[in-house]
Amino acid sequence: MDNYPAGVTGTEFAIAGADREYTEERTVSCETVGCDAYGLQTDEEVSLSSYGSQEWGTWTCTACGEESDYESTVEDDEGGDPDYLYETRRDEF
Repeated sequence: MDNYPAGVTGTEFAIAGADREYTEERTVSCETVGCDAYGLQTDEEVSLSSYGSQEWGTWTCTACGEESDYESTVEDDEGGDPDYLYETRRDEF
C-alpha cells in the first residue's frame, strides 16, 4: 500500500529522482544582460541529470561566470526506437 494520490505511481522523476547523472557538452546561450557572450550560442560543459527522455542541469558561463539552468528533451538518433538510449548507454548503469 502506498500513500500517493490517485494517478501517482511513485516512479515519476520528481519522486524517484534522476536515473542518471553525468557531465556533457551542450550548446547553450547566456541570458545575463551585459555579458560579452549574451545571446551567443556556445558549447559548454553542463552538469546533467536525466530521467527518461528529459535532462536538466546547470552550467557556468565562461564569459561572465554566471550559473544558469539547462533543460532539454533527449533526442534519440534512431527514429524513435525506445531501446536506443538504453542500448547506447547500458554500460553506464
